[in-house]
Amino acid sequence: MQRVLQSNLREALLSPNVEYRRTYLTALVAVMAAGAESSLPQHLPQSASLQEPVLSECVDLLLGDLEEQRGGPEFLSQALCAASLLLPQHSGSSLQISMLQRWCGILECHRCPDAPEVLRMACAEALCVAGVSLMSQSLKNHSTLMIRLINTGLYLLQDQDQQVRLKAACFTSMLHHVRRGESQRSVYVMQVNQAVQLLLELLLEDCSDAPGTVEVLLCHLPQSDLRRVLTEASEKGCFSLYEQDQANVFAEPSVMAAHVLPHLLQMAVKHSESSALAQSLRAWAEQSVEQVSDSLAVCKELQPAETLTPAWLSLLMDHWFHSTLCGLFTRAAFLLRLLETCDGARCLCDPSSLRTSLQQVLSRLGQNGVHFPSALAAALAGEQPL
Repeated sequence: MQRVLQSNLREALLSPNVEYRRTYLTALVAVMAAGAESSLPQHLPQSASLQEPVLSECVDLLLGDLEEQRGGPEFLSQALCAASLLLPQHSGSSLQISMLQRWCGILECHRCPDAPEVLRMACAEALCVAGVSLMSQSLKNHSTLMIRLINTGLYLLQDQDQQVRLKAACFTSMLHHVRRGESQRSVYVMQVNQAVQLLLELLLEDCSDAPGTVEVLLCHLPQSDLRRVLTEASEKGCFSLYEQDQANVFAEPSVMAAHVLPHLLQMAVKHSESSALAQSLRAWAEQSVEQVSDSLAVCKELQPAETLTPAWLSLLMDHWFHSTLCGLFTRAAFLLRLLETCDGARCLCDPSSLRTSLQQVLSRLGQNGVHFPSALAAALAGEQPL
């Protein structure tokens, strides 16, 4: 059945009938996925696999539909799954990096919270059927693509839909077993928090000195422009604990900040191992020191009364206020570690003054009802949450 469906795939993809193409791809994906349960995609029998150049043409047609978003979410989800099942059929030598770059770009487009749920689930399934084999074989020497796939996994682990999160955790579990040389038959259901931790560890283990790694860690922190958040809060007035949910209600900024911070601190320690990493870290410190200092000054200007006022209580209920503070203090802890460990960064700001300022602000906020994860508080107190 799989051989017949694949042999007629090119003709089916060229059909102008979207419903026919969707039905055809649904059947193909079901058959190929069933076959993949007994063996990794790259180990499928040769007779069941498409041959070049038809394989490349079919993958190109599927990626083209996905890039142009032709056919609606249901069709596109099947197209993404089909393309992901076909990609590992390339031999390692003929696998075109340009196709993988396009595939990564498609995953990055449809992993966002505003994308249809069926496409976000397809992204998670794509990581399972193709990401595991590609990351354990073809992409070992392509750190940029490895970083992009790890980042997509991290985004999907924060998805608002539980099934998407579980599928992304399944990808992490499969990858973890393959890298340890274990059979995928022993894959178990992994908790999302554990999966986040494993992907972050993998990122530093394989790509610590690669361009973009620091940016990936930082992109999962909430923004830290406190002045803008306070301005918007004053314009909105009172807040309610029961306001309408945002697009992604599962992503908890303080939780992700606690996950990411130890790895940022490890990056600071590793700066001496790579000149490229040291240069990247110094560039970030130069760009961030002014905003961190300005936001800390704003924190010092906050003057809640001895008795909690309605205005201050309203601010305490504003989730943007809390997430911004988490982002600010996580970046501040990272900056502080850089100032203390990187000789080239110490001229930007006196680390002892920054630490004193951070501890004063942290203490004052704590006295007025604002509390932070223990990992963040430990880092600001000078401990080593590594």
